Amino acid sequence: MEPYTTSLTCNNSRLNSRQAPLVLIARSIRSSVGLVAGAVLGGCAWAQVQAPQYNLEDTWTYERIDSLGVRTAYTETVKKIGDQFIGVRIDPEGKARRYSLTFNPIDSQRNEIERVRFPLFVGNKWKTEHEWKNSIDAGQTSSNYKVEAEEEVVVPAGTFRAFKITNLGWIDNQTAPVGPLGGKTKAEYTYWYAPAAKRIVKYEGKHLKWAPPNYIETWSSKYELKSFKISGE
Repeated sequence: MEPYTTSLTCNNSRLNSRQAPLVLIARSIRSSVGLVAGAVLGGCAWAQVQAPQYNLEDTWTYERIDSLGVRTAYTETVKKIGDQFIGVRIDPEGKARRYSLTFNPIDSQRNEIERVRFPLFVGNKWKTEHEWKNSIDAGQTSSNYKVEAEEEVVVPAGTFRAFKITNLGWIDNQTAPVGPLGGKTKAEYTYWYAPAAKRIVKYEGKHLKWAPPNYIETWSSKYELKSFKISGE
């Protein structure tokens, strides 16, 4: 069975944001074989979307495509919800990973990579800067985020109404000041966050180095949601 979409109709008289702003959060619909799709809000606009609540055993399966076109599927399942983080198990490896309470990644220095900031609304902007260090490199990252639009996005899990978020920034590798991975790298990312799935459902990213007279791409990655299951729904 193919993934399918649902639709919500809106009373146009209620869509006047000056009179009564709406917060519309579409809930997922599961089919008998576990395929899911988000709601498409025909003609509706969200005023703001608040952070969702997560549950143990919430599950999302993604497919990642790397710079070489290699496809890898992986599944993340919520196994712990703490006061400051959410713990997931990543299969098939069975590895553990921590996210913030709003499901933003946390790096090795415990910096939150704030890809999504709530409440979400079109036009919102934020900037983050942090230092990082791993077993090989160390440096600084600066990011400029903007919620560009609400739009329909199609992924293997179905068709979703989503917030399109862009991130334009720089990665400054201070360990290796020169070379393809060293020095300053321009970073461009786009995320599509769907309230129906409570997660980013599509991601595209690339890194660019200045090689006069142009920037050249040195890395790229993308992933898309294949399926998901919200516990208790």
